[in-house]
Amino acid sequence: MSDSTHVTRSYLPWVVLSLGICAVSSGAIFAKMADAPGLVTAAWRVGLAAVFLLPLVIWKGRKEIAALSRAQIGLSILSGFFLAIHFATWITSLQDPVRKGRARIDQSAIA
Repeated sequence: MSDSTHVTRSYLPWVVLSLGICAVSSGAIFAKMADAPGLVTAAWRVGLAAVFLLPLVIWKGRKEIAALSRAQIGLSILSGFFLAIHFATWITSLQDPVRKGRARIDQSAIA
């Protein structure tokens, strides 16, 4: 392997990490801009991620998935459940009802 190939490959994880950080950081902006209920936005977000990641998982991780025990599969399902709760509550929290309610309370206190 030449030196130029080694240098190029050493930067690849940093490029991928940077892209991932940008994608995660901008998630709230796009969830806030979505003109749909929070649960619908969360379902689309996770569903699209699954569609994009599933081919990679099938291609690279088929053996690892087949080797999982029942307990590991159960824990994976449980963690997916908690992830669903997280996305449902987080995206719903971006919808503004609390802030609008505070504005009404503040205005009534002034008047």
